Amino acid sequence: MPGAKNYLGLTPGAQRIVARCRAMAMATASPEDSWSAFLVLTLLLDESLASAALARFGITLEWLAQGSLGASVAEATIDSDGISFETDDTVYTGDGCQPIPKSHSAIDDPIHFTCVLDRATELTRRGFGDGGVSSANLLLAILETDESIRERFAKTGATLERIVAELYPDQTQAQPPLPIDEGLSFALNSENVVVDPARLAVNDAPVLRVLDANLNRAREGLRVLEDFARFLANDGNASSQLKALRHELVASEILLRRPAKIGEDYSTSETVSQRNTIGDVGTSITTSSEQTRSSLQDVVIANSRRVQESLRSLEEFGKLVSVEFSSTMKQLRYRTYTAEKTLHQMLTANSCFRDETSFVDGQSLAAESRISTSTTRTTFKSRLQAATVYVLITESMCRLPWKQVVEDVLAGGADVLQLREKNLTDRDLLRRAVWIADACRERNAIFIVNDRADIAVASGAHGVHVGQDELTVSEARRILKPEQVVGVSTHSLSQARTAVLDAADYIGVGPTFPSQTKSFEEFPGLTLVRAVASEIKIPWFPIGGITLESVSDLIAAGTSRVAVTSAVVNSDQPGSIVREFRKQLSRLASVNT
Repeated sequence: MPGAKNYLGLTPGAQRIVARCRAMAMATASPEDSWSAFLVLTLLLDESLASAALARFGITLEWLAQGSLGASVAEATIDSDGISFETDDTVYTGDGCQPIPKSHSAIDDPIHFTCVLDRATELTRRGFGDGGVSSANLLLAILETDESIRERFAKTGATLERIVAELYPDQTQAQPPLPIDEGLSFALNSENVVVDPARLAVNDAPVLRVLDANLNRAREGLRVLEDFARFLANDGNASSQLKALRHELVASEILLRRPAKIGEDYSTSETVSQRNTIGDVGTSITTSSEQTRSSLQDVVIANSRRVQESLRSLEEFGKLVSVEFSSTMKQLRYRTYTAEKTLHQMLTANSCFRDETSFVDGQSLAAESRISTSTTRTTFKSRLQAATVYVLITESMCRLPWKQVVEDVLAGGADVLQLREKNLTDRDLLRRAVWIADACRERNAIFIVNDRADIAVASGAHGVHVGQDELTVSEARRILKPEQVVGVSTHSLSQARTAVLDAADYIGVGPTFPSQTKSFEEFPGLTLVRAVASEIKIPWFPIGGITLESVSDLIAAGTSRVAVTSAVVNSDQPGSIVREFRKQLSRLASVNT
């Protein structure tokens, strides 16, 4: 693929298999799925030595379709004709399928998939195939790096040893060792590609000690940041992202391990074997700033810097051991910059994290405020997570008087109301917002003002909703009270991810279908709904042209909530329509679970 790393000359067939695997995994895999399972699928879809060997053990497309390697792979097996993919110079597209974006490269691959490709390359270097990395090399690499797949294959009789015998019958026979007249010498080549790790372990122990120390520092710093996001900021999404960074860092250590012979596991990390904490002169060197932290902000800043500096050191010294490891560290470092931005926005947006402290009878008033403020906003976020029906109120679309619509909708059980008016004067908009805020409080519903953070504050609303062209999340928070929430309209998975990183409390996703409120040339539709359902953890509401008839499709795509306008407010019985939405969402969601 354009920009992708060349793994020691993938054969044309292997290029096609890997490209198709990437396309399928990107289109259908959840974050928990192993791309190795999708690689098995694409091996079977290709007429190759590997697919023939697997077939002899009963490992076929039918076997995959039964869920033998997971539900996502089974679904992809059934829909395999509709997935598009590409190699360096060719785009392959199934019927009615759009090509995969060319911006994807090997740098975006999950670490476990990178390990498979690296192992396939190593096998090729060791003489298992002389025409480049082949489908057979890819199959062996899967079995050597993925214990779960290896165990499932073994149940069919397809053990690693038997697969090797099928693929390379000549090389499974014992061969006499070749005499060597001269000693071997390993060194870095012109591309800085790996030297022999065994030589490093003997002669370059200090390099391995540097890597070990910085792996420890980075892991520890990420854990501190994760704990802040989890226990102090109560932000599950940020905590999840930091946890993922920490786990990917741990997983990347496999790239520093000595390559084993075919059929063997990787050896223990060479870095740990060189650890010498007692003899480390740096353990006794400290500065005064290391001993104290005056605020939560100090903790976040110090540990963000600690992680980034460690990753930079890992990137530079890692080049002496593994180019792949160094590249992974570089990408992790870039991602920590984004994570730091998210944490900084949490700090500035919440007054409970600021430095002001007052004491009465030895007790911190700021601590008391921190508890109450955090609890209030957390309560709103929990209510958004449990919400199912979100109704937007625009007078021009109401069949009944707007006040009657609000009262009927609340009586029908709407969880969230948004006031969306573009043509009222500020005074009229504020008066209307105050009236709806009071009505929502009486019914214990959440009230949101569209676009206007100032009106949300003045009216006592629970928060504001902004679009892609309005205030950003951080800008809105400068106006809002700490306990108020911010929602964002998103029209692509990229925008949804950005909203999460910006610490939005919820997002709108759409337009799902053509609607009367906004005009769009393209509709991301259910495709976007499915993508968001598989990845986004904060509350999200599909919006745009939603009707009672489309609820079943939305539930099947992965949602349990809807945001609606015309289907409710344009009715002469808006309360009944809300009740029917709630009924269908509850019934269909229970069926799907």
